[in-house]
Amino acid sequence: MKIQTCTALLAVLLACGPIAGRAGAEDPPRPAPRPFAMGFNPWFYDATLEAIEWTYRAINENGDVISHHIEEGVPWPEVAADAPFAKDYADSIEQRIRHTGAGKKILLSLNPLNPARNGLAFYRGAGINQPLPAPWDRLELDSPEVKSAYLKYLTRMIAQFKPDWLAIGIEVNLLARNQPALWPKYVELHRFLYQHLKQSHPNLPLLASVDSNATLPGYSTMDDPEVQKQVLHDLLPLVDCLGISLHPFLSTVHFANALPEDLFDRIFALTDKPVLITESSYCAQPWTLQVNGATIEFAGSPEKQTDFTVRLLQAAQRHRALAVVLFTIRDYDALWNALGKSDFALPWRDTGLYDEAGAPRPALAVWQEALRRPRE
Repeated sequence: MKIQTCTALLAVLLACGPIAGRAGAEDPPRPAPRPFAMGFNPWFYDATLEAIEWTYRAINENGDVISHHIEEGVPWPEVAADAPFAKDYADSIEQRIRHTGAGKKILLSLNPLNPARNGLAFYRGAGINQPLPAPWDRLELDSPEVKSAYLKYLTRMIAQFKPDWLAIGIEVNLLARNQPALWPKYVELHRFLYQHLKQSHPNLPLLASVDSNATLPGYSTMDDPEVQKQVLHDLLPLVDCLGISLHPFLSTVHFANALPEDLFDRIFALTDKPVLITESSYCAQPWTLQVNGATIEFAGSPEKQTDFTVRLLQAAQRHRALAVVLFTIRDYDALWNALGKSDFALPWRDTGLYDEAGAPRPALAVWQEALRRPRE
């Protein structure tokens, strides 16, 4: 699909009627103001200084919010003792802050859960996601030690990043799938954090994100709809807004074969509270994944990515989302190769608005056209 065609398509889908007064040929309709922020997570396409600088430059130019999504583990002993973070971690935080453009809104997302969403977050010491040291390797999510330390961690990170929104948990509903017995313990931790942070930071919107594929009945063969319904029932009273992790091509029902017409309306119908799309993507190239000896094919394409982007932005306008965040701005084939071609990092490798060579995809024009709309 040509870039010009995508831009025209966006104008048809997103533009509202004419402003008040008579509109003629010399007075074309103006686009409605955009109620939502737009941005990216600074996920680098390669482990080089050049890639870091290119990525931050691109996300600052192509968005008005930067999502600092940090799942590297928690410095449990350091925050408990009010001690400095490991130098490597302190330096990476400073790098993030230094590269965040002036005037950009900030979504800060942290997690007390590990990347597998089945227990307590690992340790962030001199390296990322290290094994938990004693006694943290034996503590429960709702233990007094974990509650106190994670609250201190959030408080320190708020002071450093000064976020406009804070996610205190990421894709937390997957814990109810992977370790159902731990879900009540997470709810107790979340309740403790929410109550204390609302006292200390009453004007900071607090949220947690949920994985949309698990949450929406009919999108996952691994989740019980009643369990996920209970998750929302438990969680929604303890957030100011709801975060949505939206990667529909990873649905175990739809894969990248189709994008259901009612997807976006169902997402926004999950809650009466404001919604942030905290991370989202759609694959622009075909790829395969080996699961239990079987080959699963994901038929991604630039046209499907463009369609997803148009419909996502249209829904965000219609439902007055707070923000729309894309996971990565550029394909990270080089980083994926450097990571040993990890299956864990494979699904999002080809979801950038720029391909691995830095060439723009048609969806970029759609995104930029929406970004140019005036903000409310």
